[in-house]
Amino acid sequence: MAAPAQSRSANLCTHPRPVWGIIQIMKAVTLERENEITLFAVQALLGLISADVVAVAVRAEEDRVMLTFWARRHSPELEEDADDAIFELDALFSGNPEDHPLIETAIHVGEPDMSALRPYGRMIYRAKRPQACPSRARSSGEQR
Repeated sequence: MAAPAQSRSANLCTHPRPVWGIIQIMKAVTLERENEITLFAVQALLGLISADVVAVAVRAEEDRVMLTFWARRHSPELEEDADDAIFELDALFSGNPEDHPLIETAIHVGEPDMSALRPYGRMIYRAKRPQACPSRARSSGEQR
């Protein structure tokens, strides 16, 4: 029986612009496996999404899972949340050591480019954008 793969966190990007020109060859996974990994990632993130997180995507490869976080700002709390997500996802995969992928994270500061999400996998969380309440704008300075 093979030993489970070690999980590690890799903060690849901590600036607002995406890194262009990086080409990664991904090993294909079946749709069933991708669905299983996506469900595990959603379960692992329950209760871990802080207010600074804008979006989260999961990409499934044959021997690797990449969780990509977009945040309003980089913080120690965000690092801890990413580590906790790895721990939780690792526990969900522990039932089958032969099928245990390497789990990595990437953190980007800023909004995800919704037109270029394919390299990041499936979007599993997107924060609601705060909108100004029209009634508050009127009551704060505008008289009828």
